[in-house]
Amino acid sequence: DTSGRGNDGVFVGTASYDIIQKALTFPGTAGNYLTTGGLNAFVGSQPYTVSGWFQRTSASTSRQDWFYLGLPGTAYGVAFSIFTSGNATYAYGYGNDIYTTVNQIPDQSWYHLAITFVGGIPNTTNKKVYLNGGDITSAFSDGTASHIQNFQPNSPLVLGAADSGNFPATVNISNFKLYDTALEASEVKTLYDMGRCSNAIP
Repeated sequence: DTSGRGNDGVFVGTASYDIIQKALTFPGTAGNYLTTGGLNAFVGSQPYTVSGWFQRTSASTSRQDWFYLGLPGTAYGVAFSIFTSGNATYAYGYGNDIYTTVNQIPDQSWYHLAITFVGGIPNTTNKKVYLNGGDITSAFSDGTASHIQNFQPNSPLVLGAADSGNFPATVNISNFKLYDTALEASEVKTLYDMGRCSNAIP
């Protein structure tokens, strides 16, 4: 954790860091992910922004969660999931809150993904999805969410899987950032324009 807040992650299983790619690497098998301790700043209907560079490394047809922030065993977390078998992409909140049946990550290139949320019941008005600096929320539909986003105390952040390592992903993740505020579209575009890293293999 470079923020100075001490929310360092711990590798579980064979998840690792590739120094050449400058990326966290996840094999997509059970028990391999990165997790933090409880993020006590994320409680209740906390606004947030998740930002990072992601690269699919296989075309698995199963559900894959690239990250999850929430207390295991509760339905109050946030995740980004891809279902390549049904070409569906989900940005979770309480249940399947916003989703698209068109796969937004069609190949194994590096993509910059950001999700912003201002609080409340998750929908396409208060939750936005950005891909490579552009707002793609119009491709999403509201799902079944009927409850206000409600982070539980001591919710950990998991990369490369969902809570407790479920739904592991074959993905590389670089320059992952979590903010306790909803960034503006211009700020998300700035994060994308900054690039992944200047001396990594593209």
